[in-house]
Amino acid sequence: MLLVFYVYAGTNLLLALLPPGWWKPVLCGLLGAAVLAYLLPQHPLRAMYFSVLSGGLSWLAVLASARLVERLRG
Repeated sequence: MLLVFYVYAGTNLLLALLPPGWWKPVLCGLLGAAVLAYLLPQHPLRAMYFSVLSGGLSWLAVLASARLVERLRG
């Protein structure tokens, strides 16, 4: 579980530092898929929960930051 946390923290740091673009949603999807692939063999329910949680929260943060940028520019 500690490795999942480090991947989640590192991916979110990368998402925060990257400029807006098409790779942010792709990175959120890759994060969810990586967590799912890593946890699925031993913990299937935990894998589904954490993959949706990590990918979904990151995706919501990307959407919120894009809307905030639009609002502050205009």
